[in-house]
Amino acid sequence: MAQKKQQTMASYCIKLLICLLFMFAFRYIPGWHGITPNGMSAIGIFIGLVLMIVFNFGLIQATCLAIFAVVSTGFYTGSTVIGQTIGNNTVVQMFFIFAVCNSLIQTGAGEFIAKWLLSRKWIQGKPVLFCSMLLFVGWLCGPFMGTAGLILLYNILDYVDDTLGIEHSDSFSMMIRLGCQTMCMLGMAFLPFKGIALSIFNTINNAVKEAGYECNYALYMIASFCIALIFAIGFLFLMLKVFKDNVSPLRDLDITKMEGMQNIKSTKPQRISMIITLITIAYTLVSLILGTKSAFGKWFGNISLWVWGALMLSIIGLLKADGKPVVSTDALMSKIQWGITLATAAFTVVGGMISNPELGVRTWINDMLSPIFSGMSFPVFLLVVVLASSIITNFFSNMATGLIIGSLIVGFSLTYCQNLGVDPTFIALALVQGSFFAYLTMAAAGPAPLLLAQPAYVNNPGFIWKRGIPVLIWGMICNWGICLLFSFIA
Repeated sequence: MAQKKQQTMASYCIKLLICLLFMFAFRYIPGWHGITPNGMSAIGIFIGLVLMIVFNFGLIQATCLAIFAVVSTGFYTGSTVIGQTIGNNTVVQMFFIFAVCNSLIQTGAGEFIAKWLLSRKWIQGKPVLFCSMLLFVGWLCGPFMGTAGLILLYNILDYVDDTLGIEHSDSFSMMIRLGCQTMCMLGMAFLPFKGIALSIFNTINNAVKEAGYECNYALYMIASFCIALIFAIGFLFLMLKVFKDNVSPLRDLDITKMEGMQNIKSTKPQRISMIITLITIAYTLVSLILGTKSAFGKWFGNISLWVWGALMLSIIGLLKADGKPVVSTDALMSKIQWGITLATAAFTVVGGMISNPELGVRTWINDMLSPIFSGMSFPVFLLVVVLASSIITNFFSNMATGLIIGSLIVGFSLTYCQNLGVDPTFIALALVQGSFFAYLTMAAAGPAPLLLAQPAYVNNPGFIWKRGIPVLIWGMICNWGICLLFSFIA
């Protein structure tokens, strides 16, 4: 792969100056359509923040500058911003949920699960079952291992190719890697209370909360799993029946002969880590089942997810196996993705300014987009959300794409909630899932280079377009169909 051309200092300074001008000088541009100076500041800070992310100035640098810019307007005090950002329930839960899930990596439980599933005897010598398990493992890697899981999968696929004499440039090898990459991305979107998925999810959730609505984590995860399941089935159909990739060599494969695939047994720390992680995630499902009708259900629901996550982190930190701590909680907390956490905080407070009716920005956006969305039926609106997020994210940062589109459609989302009784959960899901179908270009998402930088893809750049576009279309159909179905039955 050709090396990325390093930008000059002049280019760096010009880009940074543009971002700073948006953040700190945009308020001096005369407002339009009733937008106040603070409203202009909100627009400028939002654009400057997105540009800093796109120009790769770093999430931490960009978000800290954006937060300072917000306070400098005088609309919020520093104390208010702390309460709405670092003190925000959603932001705090990122710390503890991420730490608990990261215990799977620290103990090696994530790698154990992947290897254990792929080494099952009943899938050896059965090509379709083995491919199905690869896709499922790819999906599991998303929320619990991230890119580390993808690297493990690609090492396993290299072994498969080398053992069976399959060229890495073979269409089957390239296609199954595309499938694993996409399923991993869908897995990353599975947990709406962690990472980039949470940042995008909150563009809808935070705004509708003010109007008395709220997205449901449990329903989100159930529908998200259904999208991944239907997508995987269709992907296998495309690979086997439409593109007719030859998977017959897999009949001679016994993955248990691969180094590290024999006698796979979990350790006590790994088992404890898996149990604690499941209990943490189960909070949302239990809350949904219990509801708020019983006294216990109301009490349990009031605990809130971040407190539950903190409790689980405390428990796993206190537990010992063979006289040693199961995990190091200090190490887990040190792995917090501060860039994403601060980005969630910054976009929360900037979004608060944009959505504030006193500043005029929300009214202007609604009036500007009304000719497009007014009179649009909900199924068509949802389709537009899916198409816009899925297409734009492949040429633009998936996080920035989700945040921008979420900020633009939130007013109309609320209208559908109020007029049709639509659950905003599935609008948020459509947006998040669409933003994670990101693999066509290097700019699509952080993990995209793991796929596109592989020699087979570098030497055959047309493959990702010939195969990736039909896969993307199928993904958009699954996303739109499942979200629409759940919107009417939930």
